[in-house]
Amino acid sequence: MSTGPSDKHWRRILYSYVSFWIILLLFLAIASLELLGDVGIGISGIMFMIALGITFFGGIDFITKDKSELSSYIKDFEYSNYEKIKTVLFIMMLNYLYIAWYIYWRKRKVSSWEQKRSDTETSISKTRSKMNKVIESLDASNLTDAEQELKDIKSDIQSTMETTSQHNFKDLTSELKELSQQRQESLEKAEDLRREQQSQQIKNKIDTLQADFNQAHLLVEKGELNRAQSALESLMSSIESAEMAATRYHIDDLYDELSNLEQECEDLFDQLTEKQQHQQLQNKIQTLNSTLDQTETLLERYDFKKAKTELNELEPKIKSAKETTVQFDFEDLNKELIMLEEQRENRLELVYEQLGEDQPPSAIPHTTNMSVEYNELINRKTIGEGGNADVTKATLPTPDGAVTLAIKEPRITGTIHTEAVSQMLKEAETWNKLSSHDYIVNVIDFGSEPIPWIAMEYMDAGHLGEQSGELEFAQALWTAIAVAKGVRHAHRRGVAHLDLKPENILFRSVNDAWDVPKVADWGLSKHLINDSKSVEGLSPQYAAPEQFDDEFGPVDDITDIYQLGAVFYELFTGQPPFSGKPARAMHKVLHEQPQPPTEVADVPAELDEILLTALAKERYDRYDNIVYLRDKLKHLHTKF
Repeated sequence: MSTGPSDKHWRRILYSYVSFWIILLLFLAIASLELLGDVGIGISGIMFMIALGITFFGGIDFITKDKSELSSYIKDFEYSNYEKIKTVLFIMMLNYLYIAWYIYWRKRKVSSWEQKRSDTETSISKTRSKMNKVIESLDASNLTDAEQELKDIKSDIQSTMETTSQHNFKDLTSELKELSQQRQESLEKAEDLRREQQSQQIKNKIDTLQADFNQAHLLVEKGELNRAQSALESLMSSIESAEMAATRYHIDDLYDELSNLEQECEDLFDQLTEKQQHQQLQNKIQTLNSTLDQTETLLERYDFKKAKTELNELEPKIKSAKETTVQFDFEDLNKELIMLEEQRENRLELVYEQLGEDQPPSAIPHTTNMSVEYNELINRKTIGEGGNADVTKATLPTPDGAVTLAIKEPRITGTIHTEAVSQMLKEAETWNKLSSHDYIVNVIDFGSEPIPWIAMEYMDAGHLGEQSGELEFAQALWTAIAVAKGVRHAHRRGVAHLDLKPENILFRSVNDAWDVPKVADWGLSKHLINDSKSVEGLSPQYAAPEQFDDEFGPVDDITDIYQLGAVFYELFTGQPPFSGKPARAMHKVLHEQPQPPTEVADVPAELDEILLTALAKERYDRYDNIVYLRDKLKHLHTKF
């Protein structure tokens, strides 16, 4: 008698009903998600019954389709399989429970959908009511209420639109789109209404601003400048606010009106500023006149030194005031300042006479440029010798009388090399560009035949090295300022001297005044800029560290500041900052610090900082520009 399927058959049957149960569960899930609707419930029920059959007849091999085996299995079925039947019945009960749950869930879902639709319709109805209120408010020109309602309607539409999209209420979605369109039209209408209201407000504002402008103009004419300034500042702020409103609502015609009014305000403000400057300058001139009157009192008391100090301090103040008069074209005040300056100079001249001192010259002497024929020069006399050139004093006969000149030409020791000719002509061209300045030796003419030559104004009072340490401090200070001005003139034209030393600063005498210093010998300027490592022709006592060692940086206009510091050190103290033979002086320049001038000579303490800053070994520790050195000296000059 057959006892049931073999192990092989059991495995096949096991695979079959496991597969059916998996399919059944998938259909149940599909039915739960309502992807197949009620059809899914039916299919899942059929699949459930098939799965039960396979489970109940788990020992039958359906694949072999052996009918005799099926009969044998049925005959041999015993009621002892009661546990298997109970299991099947339990599964059937679960299936019925599932169907009952599904029906309940379905009804509840339908009820929820209907409720959601009802709520959505109510929300749309409320929104429509709000929209009607907006239309009524706009008709009544009540913008405030309308704009607030439109903000609320936007939020309501967005919220309700999300609900209709989620539940697929297509007809309600169409209604919401219509409401949104109505809202957009109402917004445009509100914008137009707001523009009309703003336009009227701005027109009224312009009338008020125009009246304020007329009042400010009247204040300027009356000379009530402080009140006028306050009124104009307030007016321009109000115009700016009105312009922003006109821009916001695209009211172009009113914006143009405001712009024109703003331009009128700016023009009036310029007039106001000019009047204020004129008034301030008038007050300043009154103060300067008062100071000048005080010097008259000092002269009456024979306090000439204090009068001299006061008069020297007036010079930069008058100069500054004159610059302002030129800037604003105040001709009346400029005439007053010219008269004031003449009074100051006359009084200062009197002070110098009483003190028995010379004074700076009132005019700087020059030699007029003229055409010079080398072969016409007579009465030659050597007055100086340089490294490669000689300087002679010569006379040039002219129809207006003989003119004394200084002639620089290369020293002839044989054939003149082309390089020497070229170098001297370059020097002449560079020098000639600078020689229009008061404190640079004038180049009168130059040429190359029969040999290269430069004709210069004759400086008859020697060089700075011959007067170092012997000048009164006031004259030495004035001399240093004049030299700094000359070198600055060259720097502004892109030329650095690079060989500043006492022998290259020459003096020209002036009757009853201090000798005038002028910077000469610009022969190394271009040469050393192009070849910073060359020390040929340099005087080590006055050379900068970078001219010996390029680790200190390039050779340029900052090098001139160091050299001026060394020259001025000798001018005030009578000795250079570093002395000794060339090699020893070079070592000191590179590695030692100079003594403060106050330890060498009787000079003001302020001079220590001025000169030691110029003599700093590192370039970044010096003055950044020669202007700063000049201004420090000028400030010190006002005290003496």
